[in-house]
Amino acid sequence: MDDYERHRISLNTAAALIRRKADFGSELKDQSEQLAGILVSLQDNLEIPNFHDLRLQAMISILVAQPARIGPYYAMTFFSGDYSLAQRASVLTAMGLGARELAGFSRPSSNEHESMLFTRLPDRLYKLYSGSVEMNAVTVSMSDMMMQPIATKKRVKLIRNDLGRIVAEHFIYPLIGRWKTIAQTR
Repeated sequence: MDDYERHRISLNTAAALIRRKADFGSELKDQSEQLAGILVSLQDNLEIPNFHDLRLQAMISILVAQPARIGPYYAMTFFSGDYSLAQRASVLTAMGLGARELAGFSRPSSNEHESMLFTRLPDRLYKLYSGSVEMNAVTVSMSDMMMQPIATKKRVKLIRNDLGRIVAEHFIYPLIGRWKTIAQTR
C-alpha cells in the first residue's frame, strides 16, 4: 500500500476511531498529547480530498475525548511552537467547536449557514454585507469549513456546571494565561 492510500485511510478513520477508543482502554489517554501534536502539525503534502476537514474532525475528537489534557495542550500549542497561522487557526477552531460539542450543540443545517453569521450583526451592518455576493461566498465557505459534522456518535450531555468548569479550566484559563504571559514579555 502506498503512502497516499495509507494517509487517506488514516485521515478518513481517525475521528471515528478516536471517539470509539475514548471510553475503552488507556491508549488514547496515554498518547493523547502526542496524537494531538501530530494532528496539529500534519500537512497536506499528498493532496488528500477534504484533508483540512478530516484533520479538524480528528482534532475535535481528541479534544472531546480528553478535554482536561488536550484543552491546555491546544492553548500551549497556539502560543508556542513553530506553527503556521493556519495551524494556529485550526487549533482555535477545534477548541471552539469542541466546546460546542461538549455543550451538546449540533451542527447547523447547510441552509442556515448564510444567515447564521449575520443574525448577530446590527441592522445597518447586515444591510451593508448581506447584499455582497463576494461576502456571502466567503461566509458560506468559512461556515462550511468550520461547521462540518464533527460527531460520529452522540455524547452524553454534560451538566451545565460541569461544562462551565471544564471549558473554563481547560480551554479559557489556559488561553488567557498563555496570552497574558506573551503580552507581558513584549
